[in-house]
Amino acid sequence: MADLTIRHLNKSFGAIRVLKDIDLDIESGRFVVFVGPSGCGKSTLLRIISGLEDITSGTLEIDGRVMNDVGPSKRGIAMVFQTYALYPHMTVFGNIAFGLEMMGLPRAEIRAKVEAVAATLQLSDYLDRLPRHLSGGQRQRVAIGRAIVRDPRVFLFDEPLSNLDAALRVQMRIEIAKLKRDMPSTTMIYVTHDQVEAMTMGDEIVVLRDGRIEQVGAPLTLYNRPQNRFVAGFIGSPAMNFFDVKGASDGTLRFADGTALRLGKSPRTADVATAGLRPEHAAPADGGRGPTLKGKVRLVESLGNTTMVYLTGGCGDFTAQLPGQYAVGEGDDMAIALPKAALHFFDADGQRVELG
Repeated sequence: MADLTIRHLNKSFGAIRVLKDIDLDIESGRFVVFVGPSGCGKSTLLRIISGLEDITSGTLEIDGRVMNDVGPSKRGIAMVFQTYALYPHMTVFGNIAFGLEMMGLPRAEIRAKVEAVAATLQLSDYLDRLPRHLSGGQRQRVAIGRAIVRDPRVFLFDEPLSNLDAALRVQMRIEIAKLKRDMPSTTMIYVTHDQVEAMTMGDEIVVLRDGRIEQVGAPLTLYNRPQNRFVAGFIGSPAMNFFDVKGASDGTLRFADGTALRLGKSPRTADVATAGLRPEHAAPADGGRGPTLKGKVRLVESLGNTTMVYLTGGCGDFTAQLPGQYAVGEGDDMAIALPKAALHFFDADGQRVELG
């Protein structure tokens, strides 16, 4: 079991401050995903937890013990890297067993542990092979096996699937999810830039930007109730549409093309400066009543199960993700309904506005 507590953590490289006053609590046994754009500090934060980077100021605790000056090998942490970091001259058995050998465990115990891990990761038939004779997915499983064989309290993943093709990423996501179910008391922290990985694997997602935490929550909480415009635009693929609006105290929002939307009176309606609508909620009006956004189709992508329609109009460019194979062509006019329940509202500072 391992609870992580981070308080007022800062990290600087020279004059460059890359992590800024980070406060974060991670409960034992949770699977937490760090996401954010390149350079936001997510990998640096992971390396600080592992002990591979020093803390400039603030504290990191594991189970109530301050870890600032504790070496990586003494933290009860195992890490899986993006590049696998396998020893090329060692067999699969040797790579998985290496850490146990450094601990001085008896040979019989090492073999039993390695064989058990290999069976879990479907590597039993490859224990005598060198890494160069393995596929990318098999190499990643060896890297994971080398980490879990030590029975760590905390398991860190640094973009472990980014070097794999799409099919292998799906397979490895499933295997890591099974691994988490088999290790319910182990805390896992996972860094990724992949939306699907973040949404499907994590119990909680930590969204970072410019070295700060923007929001922490369950995947569907971040999807349904983003606290600010940045999180709204970052979580979800394709990205949310944003429209400049002017809110009035009588409960009316007016879009740039003149479309008026009545929301009902609320003291905060006048604060609304941006309305957000996810592409999957942008349904064609099809002659129905109510306010619509009109646009001209500039591109259509037919994906079989969905149709991506890219439009431009008086409110700028926006996207509709339509189910199935929708019959529409470039240059066509289309009206998109504005479902009030699916809209998100933000003020001039990009913070969420609640109107209910």
